[in-house]
Amino acid sequence: MDQYVIWRHSMSSLLRATPATIAFLLMFSASVSTARAQQKLTAEQTQIVDTVSTIFTAARADDLAQFDSVIGSDFYIFDGGARFNGDSIMAFIRAQHLAGKRYEWQMPPAR
Repeated sequence: MDQYVIWRHSMSSLLRATPATIAFLLMFSASVSTARAQQKLTAEQTQIVDTVSTIFTAARADDLAQFDSVIGSDFYIFDGGARFNGDSIMAFIRAQHLAGKRYEWQMPPAR
């Protein structure tokens, strides 16, 4: 009888652990498939990501010199349907910062 109780206790512990184990395995398998689905970036793609990240960093810090170091003279961007060149977008962002507004730009994961 005691042996049966020990076995029963062990089975109930196993059953209590099973949902947690299954959840862990599902999360692990999802992260593995996501990692496999993400491609490695080429050197050119890495350069693009680095450039856009530098633009975001410069804009956050109102650093016109850093911003200008990665854009060309013909750079432009659209925001809210309006076209801005490098100087005008940085002036706009700086005015927003002076008004107490902050923005957090991020690069989406590579696909």
